[in-house]
Amino acid sequence: MTSSPDRREGTHRRDETGLPKHWRERWSAVVVLIAFLVSLSNGCGAVGKKSEKIPVRLAMSSQIYTQMPAILAQSLGYYDEEGLAVHIENMQSNTRAVHALIGGSADVSTGSFTQVLSLAAEGRDVKAFMTTVVESNGVLVASPGWAKEIRTIRDLRGAPVGVGGLGGPSNMALNWILSQSGVPPSDVTLVNIGTLATAVAAVERRKVAAAILNDVEYVMLRKRGLDPVLLADVRGRENTKHCFGVED
Repeated sequence: MTSSPDRREGTHRRDETGLPKHWRERWSAVVVLIAFLVSLSNGCGAVGKKSEKIPVRLAMSSQIYTQMPAILAQSLGYYDEEGLAVHIENMQSNTRAVHALIGGSADVSTGSFTQVLSLAAEGRDVKAFMTTVVESNGVLVASPGWAKEIRTIRDLRGAPVGVGGLGGPSNMALNWILSQSGVPPSDVTLVNIGTLATAVAAVERRKVAAAILNDVEYVMLRKRGLDPVLLADVRGRENTKHCFGVED
């Protein structure tokens, strides 16, 4: 399970790839830990086959921004350096990626730390390795088709609200935002709308009254000529700190 790199640090030395050294070190760490997990799942069968790459099935959310380390590790050849043949399968959400891991159709999955805690609470035997972000990239918007009915977060009582995956990061973010506005999460009807194109379509076609979108999805919506009501904006460090109380 991975997330995007912490960019708090300033100027760093860059290697031949043109990337900051601390980024390369973190992405390399991701690869090493993937190899460790796979060696555990494969047992001793891989011993003595140094010339053969170890196959790894990586289930990854299609939210490209937060999964960039896993993608770049492949394009920069870090998996090859560790003797891994990584096959990446894109899922509609981190929730589905984690389900693939638990179901055995994936060896490794992306996800959020909140999902790690949920799995631990369920007694699942998983190991997590991660990088962290210090700010969010999400917004809570009202569908343009519901603009007259939904003007504030409190107007969401009894309304269908879209999240990338039930029980996933966007669901948990929504629960927090609702609670901070005095709306019990149980007062809204959750709808699984996936990510990217399917999420944008759900908002555009009024299948949900509102939805948690990432920055890319919000831009896609605006490029379609739509102007959704922005109910909560947690993009950027200051907005993240205001909404979640996060300090650097």
